[in-house]
Amino acid sequence: MALESNVALLNHDHAGITGGTARLLQMNTHQSPDTDSSTSSLHHTLGSGATNAAPGNHGHTAYSELLTQSFGASNRTVAPCVEVYYQGGAITINGDVFAGGGWGLAGPNIDTDGMFQMSSGYSSIVVPIAGRYFVHYHAAGTCTPGPAVARVTVGRDVNACVAATTATFTGNNEVQLDAIGQRRLAAGSRLFWANWSSNNFTLRNFYFEDTFVHVRWVGPV
Repeated sequence: MALESNVALLNHDHAGITGGTARLLQMNTHQSPDTDSSTSSLHHTLGSGATNAAPGNHGHTAYSELLTQSFGASNRTVAPCVEVYYQGGAITINGDVFAGGGWGLAGPNIDTDGMFQMSSGYSSIVVPIAGRYFVHYHAAGTCTPGPAVARVTVGRDVNACVAATTATFTGNNEVQLDAIGQRRLAAGSRLFWANWSSNNFTLRNFYFEDTFVHVRWVGPV
């Protein structure tokens, strides 16, 4: 009989054996506690096990890993990205000509890490964290017959190309050169971009399309 609806005898106990009372349900007593015995236990200690309760200072490793995979580090909220446009005058390319002045950011939010920098009079982009980067240099302009090249290099070294493209023109043509690539780059790598021609390609800041460089972190590997 339950205590709620009966008066207990003087000699009652709490085991449901004598005195007219029933044993309390396990949820109402600490007799034979089920501490940490399963995920459905009524009692749990703090810890890191599958059947423990989480302490107040616990962390979410999966969330940190997600941020690292998405943005390059657990304390970041955006992946490294920069986009710069050529805003200077027309340049006739004779030999290898690396980008100098006349370049500027596409907008106030298109350089997440101060990546665009001048280096000894040349425009450059500095990689802030290691990882795989998408690189795109679009060169717009005009040309007379002959070949034209666009490339992005690590350092001003034409033998260290990250992306490159070549086109040969047979007449007086509009030119839209796209050097596109993906490459794993070390933190601190400095990218430069250049064109080559035999005095037959003229780079312009706009010719049916802007001349620009876009560099974006796409993953850790």
